[in-house]
Amino acid sequence: MHCLFLSTADVLERDRFSYWREAVNQIGLPGERDRPSETPFEGELAATFSDSLTRFRFRSSKYRVTRQSREIEPRCGDDRIWLYREIGEGSLHEDHGREFVTRSGDVIIGDPSLPSKTEALGNYDHEIWSFPRSFLDPHLPATRHPQLLQLSGHEGLSGILVSYLEALSGQVNSLAESEAAMVADNFCRLIAVAFGTRTAEHSQTISETRLEEAKRYIRAHLPDPRLTPAMAAAAMKISVRHLHGLFEPTGTSFGEYVLRRRLEECRITLISAAGASRSVTDIAFAWGFNSLATFYRAFGRTFGTTPTELRRAADRSS
Repeated sequence: MHCLFLSTADVLERDRFSYWREAVNQIGLPGERDRPSETPFEGELAATFSDSLTRFRFRSSKYRVTRQSREIEPRCGDDRIWLYREIGEGSLHEDHGREFVTRSGDVIIGDPSLPSKTEALGNYDHEIWSFPRSFLDPHLPATRHPQLLQLSGHEGLSGILVSYLEALSGQVNSLAESEAAMVADNFCRLIAVAFGTRTAEHSQTISETRLEEAKRYIRAHLPDPRLTPAMAAAAMKISVRHLHGLFEPTGTSFGEYVLRRRLEECRITLISAAGASRSVTDIAFAWGFNSLATFYRAFGRTFGTTPTELRRAADRSS
């Protein structure tokens, strides 16, 4: 993955918007400040590129983005699908003859070869993701080509897509090209479901995405000894039965996954320099165990040694 960062911070105030306009125009987002502003223009763009996955993270002052047909044609030879995720206050859009407003968390999936207009309600704060259309087309009926889809809310399919994007945003810079291609393919399957392909055909993809959401929740709450299936299911707005069903194909239950992750964290802490001065009991309780006997039994069964022996072996080898 290749990264790029642009900012107007070091540009003279009078030149900032022209600098910004030229930069974003290169990625097909021409715009104008067609109203006077009392404040200097400010803008930041962080971009991550690969052949299969591109992400643009925008933060900027308000202005109007207008894509006309004459501006689009020379830019879209790679035939891609764009996804817009609203992070800030919201924006007003006109796309393919339709006017609508996006609010924080809303997602638009569309065709960048169509004319459109966008203007932030306050300042711009959003992401634009780009995928090759060839990743999406195999999962759509031959006669169905996406033009525009707006998803709102944090439940159901919208919630899955937003959760996926939030997780991907935090990891995209660390992906290898092969990993980015797999992620893009998996996400395009979800987009196909959103565009109306029969959900049954993609139930595995949806389940895998929700499983990753469950694992992220577990990792975030691992130190909490009160972590239970009911707690995780409530946070994900699904039933406990559904949650257990997500783990079934892995051959590992919810409880087994939690236990293994806690043991792994304890093992890492025990042999780390930061954990050298901490007692075994302190480390076990810090990672969510509420019974020392249970911890010792599980640790020995998993790693074939005791926490104390592991620590001594690590000290001898250092």
